[in-house]
Amino acid sequence: MYTYLLWSVWLDLVLLSAGIKSDIEIDGGTICNATQNFESDLGSDDLDTDCAPHIEHRSTHFHAAHFPSKVQGHVSEVFDSGIGDSLKSQDLGKHFQDMQIYDSYNEEPETKCREVNNETRAEPAEYRPTTQEEIVYDQDEEGDTQLHLAIIQKIPVLCLYFINLVPQFYLLNKQNNLMQTPLHLAVMTGMADIVRRLIVAGADITLRDHRGDTPLHIASRNGDKEIVRLLLDPVSYEETLQNSYKIPYQKIPQNLELRNYNGQTCLHVAAEGTFLEALHLLLCKGSNINTMDGKSGRTVLHYAAETNNRHLLEFLLQNYKVKVNARTYGGQTPLMLAQGRTHNAVVQRLMQAGAVFEHPQEDSDSDDDMDESST
Repeated sequence: MYTYLLWSVWLDLVLLSAGIKSDIEIDGGTICNATQNFESDLGSDDLDTDCAPHIEHRSTHFHAAHFPSKVQGHVSEVFDSGIGDSLKSQDLGKHFQDMQIYDSYNEEPETKCREVNNETRAEPAEYRPTTQEEIVYDQDEEGDTQLHLAIIQKIPVLCLYFINLVPQFYLLNKQNNLMQTPLHLAVMTGMADIVRRLIVAGADITLRDHRGDTPLHIASRNGDKEIVRLLLDPVSYEETLQNSYKIPYQKIPQNLELRNYNGQTCLHVAAEGTFLEALHLLLCKGSNINTMDGKSGRTVLHYAAETNNRHLLEFLLQNYKVKVNARTYGGQTPLMLAQGRTHNAVVQRLMQAGAVFEHPQEDSDSDDDMDESST
């Protein structure tokens, strides 16, 4: 009887997979009805054909991949050891794995969907620095390298180590999201030794940050006379022996007429803070005392007269090259600006230095507007 049942089940599965028997009900029921044709030939006395009642359940997908281990376990529990072994030897689970049963909606096989879903797609490999130099000079989300961060944290030993590690000078000129190079940051943090080491290592002294400032602009605005001096001194041959590579020639001091995005030279920003020592260093290196800013055409003498800055005024008037009657783009002289703001002491001192009162030129509208806005 057990042998008959085994062959009956196997035959049904073969017919089912071949598509010959289409009236087999599998949804939620049993496959006992599929064997009744064979039972009628052999007699009902030899086989119990009672089947479990059919349960109405809409399970559209029936996949044999869920079955193999369970089928083998079930066989060993229900039948005796001899029958169980014979079923295992016939590898009944393999027939279930080979079968595919779909519902009436003609959906695609699950295995095909799985293959599509599990398809490996080539993606571009993410760049990861490998060498020590690449790690140090790789930029983070804010554009900072490890050298940027070491300078911000003011760790001189680490800064020198990173600078000496660089294989080529151009890596020292990497700019972060604010367009700041390590040299900009070293000037801002007042690290004079690191400033000079960067210059000697080939850092570009003319690169601009997001405000258009060169490192010398920043040092002049801060009134840091030591760093201003270091930025103005050319690199000697002895200093270059610290490098393991050759650096390109760059003119030091830089072009002192370079203006930032506010139209100011280094001399203008130093004058605004009344940093007289920085002004002296700049003038000694060739900065033009009469240079005009890019917005209004003011000279540093205009700055002193307009703001009633007597210390700056006296310092500038001691320089015989200063033009006391220099005009802005709107035709205003320092004397006119001082008189318009009733800085009487400044007016008197300027007249002693040779300033004369003259009427403004006809194209002074733009300068007058600027003067009115600053009052």
